Amino acid sequence: MAGDDLGVLSSGRMGAPCSRWGIFMSLFSFATVRNPIAVAAAVLILSSGVAVPAHADALEATGAISGRVLLEGPPDAPPAAGTEVYLFPPAVNEQTPTVIATTAADGTFTADVVPEVEYVVAAQVDDGVHVPRNLGATTRRDKGTAFAVAAGETLVLPSYVLPLGATISGRVKTDDGGPVWVSASSGAFGLNFDAQTDANGDYTVRGLELGTYFVTFEGRGSNGEPQQWWPNAPTEGGARPIVVTDVDQAFTGIDADLRAPRTNPLESAPCLDRSTLTFAKAASAARAYLRSHPDLDVRRDLTRADVTRYLARCA
Repeated sequence: MAGDDLGVLSSGRMGAPCSRWGIFMSLFSFATVRNPIAVAAAVLILSSGVAVPAHADALEATGAISGRVLLEGPPDAPPAAGTEVYLFPPAVNEQTPTVIATTAADGTFTADVVPEVEYVVAAQVDDGVHVPRNLGATTRRDKGTAFAVAAGETLVLPSYVLPLGATISGRVKTDDGGPVWVSASSGAFGLNFDAQTDANGDYTVRGLELGTYFVTFEGRGSNGEPQQWWPNAPTEGGARPIVVTDVDQAFTGIDADLRAPRTNPLESAPCLDRSTLTFAKAASAARAYLRSHPDLDVRRDLTRADVTRYLARCA
């Protein structure tokens, strides 16, 4: 199937057509990662039939819509030059195609549009840090504000700043200290937001939109399946959701311990006189015992649960 047989799309200026099939494939490659704006654009373009006729340059009058895209900082800064901005009409057809403009180095863009037609504006930004939203929208789901301009006029859009998303962070412990993939999944959007732990086991998942998320941890050798669901659940049934109600939120302490279970290192420790034994004395004796038995290969930190089980055994 030849791309040229599928019609063309207006690119920034009316009468400057480009291949609609090529744009669809580009959008779909983005959409498979996480961006619903790209999905919507791709489906809209592919299902619209012929968009702009070859004689589009014969249109006598157009209007212009211009604006500037910024990414929340600090400080606010423009996205990479060439970032695509989509202007969606109420209905995509030969007379009112979807218009695509690209940003300059300072984030500005201008698009020629059909006069008196209301367009929704959406910047194609998918950096894993900022939340893609239509201009004027408060969530991904919102349509945003529709803008129209008269023939021969130029409409300058209000500020269009894509916000930083919420974050989820924590620390993951493993036996070998290897990297772990951490995913925050939202069923509402069908999206996964991922991060990998650093050398210390720390991670931060960024760019979260409002919604409900479940966090999973996938360590080395897990064959792509979660080893653990937060908090400390081996299956999804024991998972607890994290609800993001504001993109300014930062959820910390979302930790996981993927180390293999070990027996109590004090199982072989001799019992002391229980009649005079306090928790502090038991803990001190336990540490002394472990220092004298390096062959036990125990964790560096003796836990309160270890000492409690030792006291129960010696009761």
